[in-house]
Amino acid sequence: MSWRSDRPALLPGFRLREVRRLCANGHQTAVVTTRQDLPIEVLAYRMFERWTQENFFRYMRQQFALDALVTYAVEPANPERTIPNPERKAVAKALTTGRAALQELEQAYGQQARTNSEAQRPTMRGFKIAQPGLSRWITALEAKCRQLQARWAALPQRVPVKAVLDEAEIVQLSPEAKHLTDTLKMVA
Repeated sequence: MSWRSDRPALLPGFRLREVRRLCANGHQTAVVTTRQDLPIEVLAYRMFERWTQENFFRYMRQQFALDALVTYAVEPANPERTIPNPERKAVAKALTTGRAALQELEQAYGQQARTNSEAQRPTMRGFKIAQPGLSRWITALEAKCRQLQARWAALPQRVPVKAVLDEAEIVQLSPEAKHLTDTLKMVA
C-alpha cells in the first residue's frame, strides 16, 4: 500500500484536502477532508477506522437487531414504499450461475478442439461430428441464458413492500427509539 497523492481540492466555501491510497492491485481509495494539519497516514488511518465502525454497526443491526434492543415498539410503515425486487435478484443470480457454467463449457470445448488431431486440418468437421454432445449443451445453455436475460430485463427494478410482505408484517421501529439508538451509535 502506498500513498499516491496529497493535493488540495476546492469547493465553494471550503478548503479541502484529497489523499489517495494506492493498493498493490491498482485500486485507489480517495479520502477528502478539511483537516490540513494532520499527516496523510493519520488521515487515512482515521478514515479507515471509521469505516470499520460503520461496518460493525451494520453487522450488529443485521445479525442482532441492534435497533430493536431499546424497545420492541413498532408502528405501521408505508406499504407503498418501494424496495429492490427480490425476484429480479434471484433471476440475476441464476443468470450469473448460467453464464459461469457456459464459460466453463466453452473453455472445455476449446481445449478439446485445440488438442484434437483434427485441428491440423483446415476444418473442424471431424471434431464436431465426434463431439456433438458438448456443442448441444453449449447451445442449450446459451438459450437458457438468453431466456433468463429477457426475464430479468422484463422484471421491474423496484416493487412496493406490500407485494413482498403481508400488510401485518410491514412495520417500522418507533421514531423516538430509533433516534436514541442512532445517537448512541454516533457517540460510540
